[in-house]
Amino acid sequence: MLAETGVGASPLSSIGQQYNHQSNGSQPAVRMSAAGDSSGGASRNCLRSARHPAGSNALNNSHKSFTLCRHHKLCEFELQTVCQTNMRILPTTENTPLKAPKSVVRVVAPLRQQVYGILHEAIAQGHFKPGQRLVERELCETLQISRPLLREVLRNLEAEGLIRPVEPRGLEVARITIEDAHNIYEIRLALEGTAVAGFVRSASDAQRQALHVAFANFEEACKTEDSKLVHTSKNRFYEAILAGCNNPLLSDFLTSLHSRIQLLRGASLSEPNRLPNTLKELRAIHDAICANDEALAKRACNIHIRNAARVTKEALERQQQVVEEIES
Repeated sequence: MLAETGVGASPLSSIGQQYNHQSNGSQPAVRMSAAGDSSGGASRNCLRSARHPAGSNALNNSHKSFTLCRHHKLCEFELQTVCQTNMRILPTTENTPLKAPKSVVRVVAPLRQQVYGILHEAIAQGHFKPGQRLVERELCETLQISRPLLREVLRNLEAEGLIRPVEPRGLEVARITIEDAHNIYEIRLALEGTAVAGFVRSASDAQRQALHVAFANFEEACKTEDSKLVHTSKNRFYEAILAGCNNPLLSDFLTSLHSRIQLLRGASLSEPNRLPNTLKELRAIHDAICANDEALAKRACNIHIRNAARVTKEALERQQQVVEEIES
């Protein structure tokens, strides 16, 4: 697992996927199977594109499939990437390959989008730690992609504030200071309540249903011990609110801000009782929206943000104290 990766090892070294070319058909398609060995040797290269007879290794308009190694943690990021690109994943068992009904057309996301999804999730879930160096050569070799494509993805991550340039080391995962956290939550407090109020005023029935489903999924995730599922389902709840506020500029700005907030959620949700309290706070937002009470929904949102800011600040202060004690 990435969390157990040694100092000298690449956190992406456990990826276990590979593309296999299929000769028939003209529509991009994808299927998954649970093959793969626990050592990671047989199915190592996650994004290795099938070699086209003409020599191109880019994704093309031919059928493709790839094998998913369930023994490696980062493969879950591929599943998440697939889910985020309008590709519906069907239930399966450990030894049963996932197959789409003939009536369902599956579209493979562009390679750049897949790489972005993997790295974004790895950073957001803490598999790349704040201050950890990102080595282009290692990432290119592991993901089997070109350096220009990787640099395009890294520029996007840098624009979101998830990574930053550091001389002479190149790039590293951004470090969020206590002051940074204060500024982030101050902006969030000023804007997110407006998005919630906008949702109450203008969300369609379908958008309200999507929010209800997102909250139900988060509620179920809180019953598990799967931190990734909790983070992902919580993100879907916020995304449903932004989609229904019908203010594209506000939605774009908060989406960018939430990318930085994800670097802080590991600290806040690691605090005792924070997850149960978060569930109560999001339920208050959800219930106020369902009651079409704009003022109550905005107030519940602000309470949630203030509590998250307080808990995050306390967690960062403790982390900083530990670092200072180690260095002294």
